[in-house]
Amino acid sequence: NALQRVCTAIEVEFYLRSVSEGNGFKPNKNCNLSDWTQGCEPGWACTLSEDREIDLNESKEIPFRTRDPLPCCEGFFCPRGLTCMI
Repeated sequence: NALQRVCTAIEVEFYLRSVSEGNGFKPNKNCNLSDWTQGCEPGWACTLSEDREIDLNESKEIPFRTRDPLPCCEGFFCPRGLTCMI
């Protein structure tokens, strides 16, 4: 399901803040020194955990998103260090 791979509001905000600060990739709960899945690589995205419904307006917490990495869908952007599609 492609919708399970679309970034939530907090994930987009996290990415934009990282870019605007010029710091590049910042570790987060899905992509860090101890956990780096294929979905953390540029051009890839993962789905949410099985028990989680998608809420694209989520603005408080980056969701766990490490299942079933697949190439980014056409027309979307999947940056390094985020496991979702913008």
